[in-house]
Amino acid sequence: DVVKSVEMLRTVKDNPFFACDIIAGFPGETDEDFEQTMDLCQKCGFAYVHAFPFSARPGTAAYSMKNKVPQNIAGERVKRLTQFANQSKIQYIDSYKGKVVEAVAETVKHPAVMAGAVRVVHAVSDNFLHCEIQCTGICPKPGDAVNVRIIRPLEDLIRNGAELEAEAELV
Repeated sequence: DVVKSVEMLRTVKDNPFFACDIIAGFPGETDEDFEQTMDLCQKCGFAYVHAFPFSARPGTAAYSMKNKVPQNIAGERVKRLTQFANQSKIQYIDSYKGKVVEAVAETVKHPAVMAGAVRVVHAVSDNFLHCEIQCTGICPKPGDAVNVRIIRPLEDLIRNGAELEAEAELV
């Protein structure tokens, strides 16, 4: 159902940003189950996966379930999913290099006021890319709609789990 839904949505929107949350190591999860999860992520071409290990919570049905997955195995599964997520996000942003997208300015960092000073604007695009934009002169204010050209993914920030993920420029 998930694969079919993703395929259907791709017929109405070009290159949408698909993301999901995945709990790794849920009680009873086998190696085969996990490999099927990885296959699903690849088939769907998720641009991002938020992966985290199962954590038993008192008062939930899962708290007393049998066949618990050892924490080290759940941790390795999260690591694999996170590596996939980071690479997928980088590839997704790469697919937008040079393209112009609509965005909304969120924050503007104003250094000491001086002629030609560079300001840093953070914006979120309509396809959920968190962009950093450097500008001089008149810069957008938080909440302003802007058009930005994606320059490149910020790979180190992505791999370190930062929210900021793409360098862009105002157009």
